[in-house]
Amino acid sequence: MYRHFYTSRLLFATMCFISSCLSLNAQGGQPDSQQPLSEATDSNFSSTPQESSATRDSNIPAYRYYMVKITDVRDPYAEIFPTIQFAEFDLLDGNLHELEDLNVYKGTTVENYNPWGDQNIDENWPKAFDNNLATKYCNIEFNGLVYFMMDAKREIEIRGYRIYTADDTQKYPNRNPKSWKVYGSNDYTQNPDDAIWEIIDERRNDYTIGATNFTPYDFIIKQGVGVEHIEQDENTSNSPIYDLSGRRVFGMNRKGIYIVNGKKVLK
Repeated sequence: MYRHFYTSRLLFATMCFISSCLSLNAQGGQPDSQQPLSEATDSNFSSTPQESSATRDSNIPAYRYYMVKITDVRDPYAEIFPTIQFAEFDLLDGNLHELEDLNVYKGTTVENYNPWGDQNIDENWPKAFDNNLATKYCNIEFNGLVYFMMDAKREIEIRGYRIYTADDTQKYPNRNPKSWKVYGSNDYTQNPDDAIWEIIDERRNDYTIGATNFTPYDFIIKQGVGVEHIEQDENTSNSPIYDLSGRRVFGMNRKGIYIVNGKKVLK
C-alpha cells in the first residue's frame, strides 16, 4: 500500500516537472517575470553612429556640390586659443552610407603651429576628408567661421551627414562644433558667399557631439529647411519662373528649388 502511495506521488511529481519544462520552452525558455539576457544587458553601449533626433524625409533636392559652414563650437573660450576640431566629415546617401567618391575642393586654410616649439602641424582641411581617423582638422585660430566645399561628382539626394570626433576629444570636448549650416548647389563655385548656395540643413547650439574619441555622429536632414514648399496652382502657373542663378526657365522640369513670385519653391 505504501509502495503504491509513494509510486503515485513520484509519478505526479514527474508529470508536474515535465509540464513546467514544456511551459518554459513554449515561452522561449524564460519565465514571464525574467527579461531575456540579450535585452537585459547594457543598451547604452553601441559601436554604431549616434543619430541626432530629426525626421528622415525622402524629398530632399538633388545637388552635386555641397558646403558646410561651421560658425560656433561648444566653448571657444575654454582655451587660450579658440579652437575647432573634428576627424572626418562625410555625406550620407539614401541608405545612410558614406559617399565613397566625395571630393573636397576648397576649405578654410589654417597654419597651425606649436606655441611651445617651432614645428608646423599639418591639420588642414584635407585631413577632414582623407578617410583616416588618425588625422583631423584642427584650427587653433577659430574666428567664428570655417567652411568646406565638396563635389559629389553627380547630382545626388543626400539623407544626412556624419561627423567623427578627433583622437583627443575626450580631453578637449569644447572644440566640438555646435552651430553650422549645410548648403547645396548644382553650379560650381569657389565663393562661399555666392547666392547659388541653397541652405538645406541648419543646427544651432546643438550639443549632440559628445566628449568621446573617434566617435561617429549622424545628422539627418529634414525637408525644406529655409524653403517654402508651395504647389504650382492657378496663381503661380502663369508666373515667371527663375532658377537660383536668376535665369528664367520655362517650367520646373526637374527636382530642385526655383524662384516664383519672389518665393523659393521646392519641386
